[in-house]
Amino acid sequence: MNQKVIFSVAVVVLLSGCIEPNAVEFVEEAESKIPKHISFNENTLGRDIDGGDSINLKSQYQKGPVLLMWVSTQCTGCHEWTDLIRNSTENGDLELGDVQMISVLRYVEYETETEAWEVFGDLDNGSYPSPWPVVIPTVDSKAIDLDDARNTNTDLFEAFGMPSTPTLQLLSTSGEIVWESGKYRANLTTLENGLSTLD
Repeated sequence: MNQKVIFSVAVVVLLSGCIEPNAVEFVEEAESKIPKHISFNENTLGRDIDGGDSINLKSQYQKGPVLLMWVSTQCTGCHEWTDLIRNSTENGDLELGDVQMISVLRYVEYETETEAWEVFGDLDNGSYPSPWPVVIPTVDSKAIDLDDARNTNTDLFEAFGMPSTPTLQLLSTSGEIVWESGKYRANLTTLENGLSTLD
């Protein structure tokens, strides 16, 4: 009886190290699917300010860094951030310089393009008008690996870390996230501190 117990303990101890490396390799393989330098080509609201019916993030990087704001039509924090950025740039309290501002509708499985238009898109009568591109992805949207300009199998939202709303992400011209804030309430100092990471 003691021999069986000793043999069982020996097998467990010896084999336990054989299982762990495979698990680590699996995790590393899964992580490697998310590109470090991210882009996308997605539909917009189609306004003049959107630059057409679709937007290619790579072309935006050629103009400068990109500030993405992940929004929802029902998100009070998103409304506050939209108003803060719009009002602060209009009155001169915030200077974006060559930073390209883009809002991305986050919960496309629950919200429609019409709702996005009524809240963020209509510059004259919208609840929280966004005078910058508003992107409307789909539930099937995939990230683009900027390094080789190919579509990946990685879900667009997963590639950006499954952001909640509101989330602001600052991307360098190489498509890398260099700053992120999930602060719910709009705060100009928070944004200015984030933008200063580009200095």
